[in-house]
Amino acid sequence: MAISGMVFIPARGKAEALAARLRAAAGAEVRGVGPGGVAVVMEAETAGHLQRMSEEIMGWSEVAGLQLAYLHEE
Repeated sequence: MAISGMVFIPARGKAEALAARLRAAAGAEVRGVGPGGVAVVMEAETAGHLQRMSEEIMGWSEVAGLQLAYLHEE
């Protein structure tokens, strides 16, 4: 099992839309929405799966960037 904490940086004016879309995404739990971004905890079977999930989300029009806070895999 792998778990990571990330902050997705929204495109201008898209923070709430991004948070709503992330709330609907499997394996993602929105932990906070603020001026600096949307804080998310993500879980998946492997770190590779987390990478693929985050890469897919980075392709969304609501996302301008990503900051990885932590990654742990057992």
